[in-house]
Amino acid sequence: MSPRTRSQAVGAGSSSTSSTATAKGRPKGINGEEEGVEEEGMGLLPFVTPFYVLLALVVAVGSGISHQILHGPFHPVTWQDPPELVVLPVNHNLEGAEHLFLNQVVGPESIALGSNDELYLSLNDGRVVRTDSKYRHLTTVFFTGGVIKAEEAAAAATGEAGGVLPNGENEKELMAWCSAEMDAMRFSTPTETKCGRPLGLRFVAEPNLLYIADAYHGIFTLDATTLLVQHLVTPSAPSSRPSSSSSSPLHPGIALPLRFTNDLDIIPNTGGDFLFSDSTWGWSRAEHAVDILDGAPRGRLFRYVASNKEIEPIICGLHFANGVQCLGEVKEVGSKGWLPHYVLVVDGTRFRILKVDLWAWADEGGEGGREEALRDYCGEGSGYPPFVSAFVEGLPGLPDNIRLHHQEEGGREGGLLGGEGVEDDVLLFGMGAKNAQPFALLQYLYQRPWLRLVLGAIVPLKYFHTFMPKYGLGGVLSLEGELLRVLQDPSGRTPFVSEVHVHPKSGDLLLGSFRNRFVGKVTLSALEQ
Repeated sequence: MSPRTRSQAVGAGSSSTSSTATAKGRPKGINGEEEGVEEEGMGLLPFVTPFYVLLALVVAVGSGISHQILHGPFHPVTWQDPPELVVLPVNHNLEGAEHLFLNQVVGPESIALGSNDELYLSLNDGRVVRTDSKYRHLTTVFFTGGVIKAEEAAAAATGEAGGVLPNGENEKELMAWCSAEMDAMRFSTPTETKCGRPLGLRFVAEPNLLYIADAYHGIFTLDATTLLVQHLVTPSAPSSRPSSSSSSPLHPGIALPLRFTNDLDIIPNTGGDFLFSDSTWGWSRAEHAVDILDGAPRGRLFRYVASNKEIEPIICGLHFANGVQCLGEVKEVGSKGWLPHYVLVVDGTRFRILKVDLWAWADEGGEGGREEALRDYCGEGSGYPPFVSAFVEGLPGLPDNIRLHHQEEGGREGGLLGGEGVEDDVLLFGMGAKNAQPFALLQYLYQRPWLRLVLGAIVPLKYFHTFMPKYGLGGVLSLEGELLRVLQDPSGRTPFVSEVHVHPKSGDLLLGSFRNRFVGKVTLSALEQ
């Protein structure tokens, strides 16, 4: 060994002692490594890891939204040059409405008055119920789900469809299940197909028949005395091709099955002819938020001819077709038989009501022939056929059912609903969502398809109604299309009004709704305040 100096030996010993002391003074982890000692390059790990997790989350969410946009159900169209939003002076006409049958009904969409002053209400759970003349009691008189089960059983036994059917009320178990599902607001296409969803109602005193438009199953009649049912129009019923020498193909949407039967009106003195709307050929009622957000022209108007049980298309290209109301004199028009001069149909997501001249439509030599109307006027931006015009545009809400009201009815001399000096008949209609200054969400979205695609990708359909402002609205129109009055509930206590109806004896204003759990009632004297 080489000799060392005393200082070198002392230094080495001191170093060794220090190293040993340090090793003994530090605790070791379970893996044998000393705690508190960081490996080289580990100092940024606590910051880098959350960044990459967040980045991965953003990429995953973005990919999901992109996939939903590219492959989802939405195909929005742009509303070019919409009218300016109206200024709506606020009133409180509907704010004090009494809520009839509170929590006993869900979604009383339409109201019809029977021969003995009773009311018929169409409900979310597939039932039509009848009240007494004093609005005290409810009785189920029709259940779509039960009627369809009876029809299917009869077809299986005899091999034939149609005929007279029971009213379905005996299917107690199914009816209870449907009521529970709708009370919980569990809307879905399979459930509503099974239960049915009655919408528009019309009562004809002679021969004491209630006409029922069901969103999923077409058109029925109910004998108000015997409670027997006939199924007049099924969803798959083919629509007949208009007679014409031209062989040009019609718009493909014309021949599609009914998807969302909505409202109807009976043509007087025809033995049961009627006009009805199909809101969209693309989506069911449970999925109607897709069609409303799309704003696409998928709606149609049809005529049913009782003598030969045929369905004939009148017009297509409607934006969420809804309420239907006949107007004017009825006369025989050539080979098309008896027709009212006009029919009004709601063009919902364009906030307007259209007027169809049926006498001009029936004229085979007319400038805008029927076939051209079903071929050239079914797309966005295609305009109207020559026999169609705008009755009223720029409405302050999303229009729904429309009904003719005779001002002399309701125990008064008239004029109250239409305003001072208005004694003529008027048209009453409900509006489900506000569309007025300073801002209207739907009209804003209809000009921005990209925003609708994003909303459609991130918001589940069942939550779309939460974006609708709770604001009660009903409208009064003259027979010339002038908006005479807007009845309002700014508090939102009685929102989502689908129909405004006046009881001809009591004069009460009755408010239907596609969503509320009651029927609104306002006395006409309250409207004078």
